[in-house]
Amino acid sequence: MFGLNSANRRSVFLYLRYYYLDMPFFELFDETLDINATGNYSLLMRIGREELAFAIMDNLRAKYILLRSFEPESGHRFSYEEIKNILLEDEFLERRYKHVRIGVSSSKYSLVPAPIMDPGKKEQLFGLSHKTRENEVILANRLDDPDAFLLFAVDGEIANLAETLVPGQPPVHFVKPFVYNVLFYSKKKSVDSVYLFVGKDFVTISAVSNETLKLCNSYGYRSPNDVLYFLLKVYKTLGISNEIPLYCSGFVRKNGELYSLLSEYIKTVMFIGPAGNFSFSYVFNEEILHRYINLFSLINCG
Repeated sequence: MFGLNSANRRSVFLYLRYYYLDMPFFELFDETLDINATGNYSLLMRIGREELAFAIMDNLRAKYILLRSFEPESGHRFSYEEIKNILLEDEFLERRYKHVRIGVSSSKYSLVPAPIMDPGKKEQLFGLSHKTRENEVILANRLDDPDAFLLFAVDGEIANLAETLVPGQPPVHFVKPFVYNVLFYSKKKSVDSVYLFVGKDFVTISAVSNETLKLCNSYGYRSPNDVLYFLLKVYKTLGISNEIPLYCSGFVRKNGELYSLLSEYIKTVMFIGPAGNFSFSYVFNEEILHRYINLFSLINCG
């Protein structure tokens, strides 16, 4: 499995069979999925202590045909060993794929204009905006639009695991596919707009005017009222009218409390799904598409 040492596979097998029964697990798959044909597939993974999810695309049809998601018990986070065990024991993650991309999530990031980026000073540049913990490392992703580098802090053990799985290919921070989608939709619609991605403990808000990214920030939250506060603060700071549409993705549902609250203050609230040269099996519904938008859009982040 991407070269990951599996010497302890047998010893943890029985444990994991029962462990899976105790953790939230979600799966969607198309009946055309062939575990022996993964050489024609792409694997997109999101690794984190709050969730581990992966999707498989059939490259011959440019179609997503599988989604799996593992979450820790409520109120807990995955340990490093638990993440490794899931990776070792999942039958699809034992296979070889034509392409593999790994995504990570972190609320601590900075966009640095390309002309002033010095790779040897990324820690100093990142330190102008954020403090890091002892176990965190600073990584960088290149963005084409805007012309910038995305500096982000990530758990050191997660970074090492990503390097083990796909050597020489740094993990992709979730903001990169998020910005890709934001700019795709803004240029397609040719109107000013605001975008909200709701994570499990922080939200990310972007604003676009004249097809240019004006803002992209993340904020920690505990309740829907917190999300509304940060959103309205962005609208006020940038002088945006509540007539400007809001496009939502992530952990927000049309019949949920957050959506109802947003609709009281923003005239037009809609959902967006992942954009790109691909399609989805009929087993994927609209809610799944906007919830996992940044996972599916990893395929755009070469």
